Amino acid sequence: MFATSGAAAPGYSVSEGGSVSIPLEQLLATAPVTVTESLPNDTFLPGDNSMTHLRLSSWGFGSPLSRALGQIGTLPAPFEYITERDFRPAGDFNGQYHYAVSAPDADTTCVLAIRVSEEAGSLKVMRNCVIGDLVEALEPILET
Repeated sequence: MFATSGAAAPGYSVSEGGSVSIPLEQLLATAPVTVTESLPNDTFLPGDNSMTHLRLSSWGFGSPLSRALGQIGTLPAPFEYITERDFRPAGDFNGQYHYAVSAPDADTTCVLAIRVSEEAGSLKVMRNCVIGDLVEALEPILET
């Protein structure tokens, strides 16, 4: 649904240029889309830092984490060969998430974090490599 004139539908906003802004949660709830946000990358590691939001498939067996890993497909560097056992559970006020850590050098920390929300049927996958510690690398997924 796109508003072209008149008032915007509830939950939507229209800018002066006429473009429509749809809240991410509403977009994911109403359409089978994948949305990827770029995150800054100040490291020399190959690959992009990003946060990807997608619908969680209801098919499959096992834990939500194993279903999420099966749905993601190819994992980003430096996490191409990790398994479910490599993830650590953690939680915050937004719920539970899992993360795997790689430290390619003494100053760089990379995380692959997955937050599954079965109630909302959504999945957030973040690859973030930073020059800093684990807390700095996890920060974007803690804000969502």
